[in-house]
This record gives sequence, C-alpha cells and structure tokens, in this order.
Amino acid sequence: MEIYLNYSNYLYAFIFTYLLYLLIVMATKWVLLRQPIDFTLLNVWHQINDNSKKLYSPDYFSAAVFKSTCKINCNEFTSKYRKTIFIKRWNKYNLILSSLILIASMLLSHFYKFNCITFFIVYIRYFSRCFEISIAFIKDILSRGNVHNTFLNKYDRVILAGKSYMELYALAASVYLTLIPNPKENPFDALTQSLNVGTLTNIAGAQLALNNNVIIFIHVFSTMSLVVLSLATYLSRSK
Repeated sequence: MEIYLNYSNYLYAFIFTYLLYLLIVMATKWVLLRQPIDFTLLNVWHQINDNSKKLYSPDYFSAAVFKSTCKINCNEFTSKYRKTIFIKRWNKYNLILSSLILIASMLLSHFYKFNCITFFIVYIRYFSRCFEISIAFIKDILSRGNVHNTFLNKYDRVILAGKSYMELYALAASVYLTLIPNPKENPFDALTQSLNVGTLTNIAGAQLALNNNVIIFIHVFSTMSLVVLSLATYLSRSK
C-alpha cells in the first residue's frame, strides 16, 4: 500500500500519534471506571509513576494503572469485584473498538489512502494490544490458579480468551491492509490472510503474500498464547 510519509518528520508524527493514542486510552478507561470505582486524579498519577516501565504498550500500561486504582480505599473483596468489572468491561470494549478500526481501515484503503497518522494508529494499536493480550494471559497461566485477585472463574477466562482471539483477527487484518499489494482492488485479501495466520493453517502463504515476518510472528505468538496455552490451561482447571 502506498503510504504518504514525510520522512524528515516521521519520528515526530509517531511520537504525536503514540501520545494521542495513550491519552485516548487513558481517558476512555477513566470514563468507564470513574463511576464504579472511587479514585482521584492524584491516585491515578501515583499509579502512572509506579507503572511507567510498561509504557512500551499503552494498553498494558493503562490497564496496569487502573487495575492498581481498584485497590484504593476498599477491602480485598471490593478490590476483587472492581477488577472483575474492569477486566470484563474493557475486554468487551476492546473487541468493539478493534472491529471498528478494521471497518474504518477497509473503507479508508478502498476509497482513500492511509496517511501518516492513521498508519501509525493502526500499528501502535496492533503492537500494543498484542503485547497486552500475550502478557496478561501468560501471567495468568503462570499463576497456576493459586493466587487470583479477581472473581473470574475458568469459564469467564475462556470467554475472555475467545473475545481476545476474535480481536486479534481484527487487529491483524487492519495491519495486513497496509501490507497487501492492492488493497483498493481486493481489501478482503487482508481478512483472508488474517484468517490463515490466526487459525495457523497457512502461515507460509501469508508470508509470501505480506512479506513481513515480524508482524506475522507477533500474530502467531499472540494466537498461540491464547489458544494453545490459555484455553488448554483454563479448561483443565477445577474452577
């Protein structure tokens, strides 16, 4: 796909898009959680400082910040209840948002062309969510069910993993639109390639079509962490 970039300023455009995306994610989570959870801006600021090392993924960083605020001014039961609400609610909204981004990307690739900002938004969203999904589910697996700070049971976790799997499909398809040769003529090819990689049935074909092993590897790794590791582990648990 032809991307119009001002190469002398692409770094500034990336930084601007990253900060914009981070601000939107933080603001959205604030709005969604402000009513069920009692916290102040100062509480959030303290958690931002504590979780600053996770800024490589805006979604993982913001999730860590607001999960930490769930423990403020409450007992253990209330903290678990708040975190359960947060995880379920944000899992659903992430699927909706990624699906909307996919639809917008398909319309944009068919009728217009990706500019610098929209290009970076798609890629930042892809890397950020893939990192968050993989880290979150792998950490949950490694806990082995001994220590859980939410009221999520194994069936809840299977549903969460299923929604995240569908979201990965939408995330990858949005990025693949920037990699396929003629998205304007055949935008649905990106959907096919995402299905090939997401179901682990034709990865070699996707590599030939997209010519980007890094993007495909991240998609495969995230899918493996969900399907092979998470679902198998959750279904084997007693509760």
